[in-house]
Amino acid sequence: MTEVYWIAGTDLRISEEGHTSYAERLSEHPLIQAVLKEAAAQMDWVDQWLWMDEIPEDLNVDEQVGFRNTLEQKPLLKWTGPVDSPHYLLHAMSRSILVGDCDLAVVAQMEQSAGSAALLASPKAVGRYNLLPRARILERWELGCTVKDLAPQVLERIEKAKRDSDAVRLILLPSQAEVIPEVFSEIFPDAGVFPSDSHGETKILFRLNDLVRRMEEESLDNGLLVSWSVGGPAVVSWIERV
Repeated sequence: MTEVYWIAGTDLRISEEGHTSYAERLSEHPLIQAVLKEAAAQMDWVDQWLWMDEIPEDLNVDEQVGFRNTLEQKPLLKWTGPVDSPHYLLHAMSRSILVGDCDLAVVAQMEQSAGSAALLASPKAVGRYNLLPRARILERWELGCTVKDLAPQVLERIEKAKRDSDAVRLILLPSQAEVIPEVFSEIFPDAGVFPSDSHGETKILFRLNDLVRRMEEESLDNGLLVSWSVGGPAVVSWIERV
């Protein structure tokens, strides 16, 4: 098994004028331009894409054809499912890196005029392209549990993975009323526990990027990103700052 590094993350609001800059190539999408620039990476280095949105409907026919042709040059997973699924898809992409299916991946999520993106990499890509990782995804868990059992189940998974629960210093929760921060605070007394705002609730990449930035600002080494939906699994990522 290898590691999955978080190289860079970008959150962007795109004006109506910005939508016209899609033009004929994915590389001209402002969200993609922004995350590649932040990572000091090039478009042709990327070998896999996860695009959590449909091809924008506001493009004319020629632009949509160009957009699809560009995406077909790389392995692409497009997703337009319910909002409780993106965290699982983030894990699926990280597992693609773990098993060696790809080395450098862009994960992007668009909703109307707001978007977020992250660049994920294997150690091989980090060395090959001289990238500077800022965090890594250490653990990925999908939990079939009720919201009442969510915090104890997370603790159980940490113990099964033989990791130190006291090392967790930041937990970012979804903002649903059913998920009670105080329960996590009792089980993880040394961690700051925060619900996401309404924007981050449905956008896993916004929440992931926010978690890494908070860890950097507060010099914290380990954090948990938690998602939960009614009737669906809970999804948890253990993120370590590099």
